Amino acid sequence: MTVQSRPQEQALLKNQDNIFPDILENYKEICYNIENAKAKYRKSDDIVRLMAVTKTVAPEKINYAASLGATLLGENRVQEFLSKKDSYTKDAEVHFIGHLQTNKVKYIINDVSLIQSVDSIKLAKEIDRIFFW
Repeated sequence: MTVQSRPQEQALLKNQDNIFPDILENYKEICYNIENAKAKYRKSDDIVRLMAVTKTVAPEKINYAASLGATLLGENRVQEFLSKKDSYTKDAEVHFIGHLQTNKVKYIINDVSLIQSVDSIKLAKEIDRIFFW
């Protein structure tokens, strides 16, 4: 995994590197650790994806991390997700990872690619009812 950016974002990234140096350094270190762990414990062609959990993080910082390559985002609060979702870069893939109440499924079902925290039959049935009917 290498730190990559799209050509049209080069100038923006150069400026943001100065604004969010901690994110850039953390991302580089995490990628380095992932590559080392893959070399030691996985097959070379295994795919490992980094999920950036966005709890209480501003959309500008999230989008900067996504521009580096951390496009898989984990959200764990419905209200916070709803307040930030329109600010996310188009490249972002969002998974819901927090506890989800059945009455809140309708608010996120069309905006997340996966709900990882289905913890009851009742919740699964509600997701099925809203998504497939």
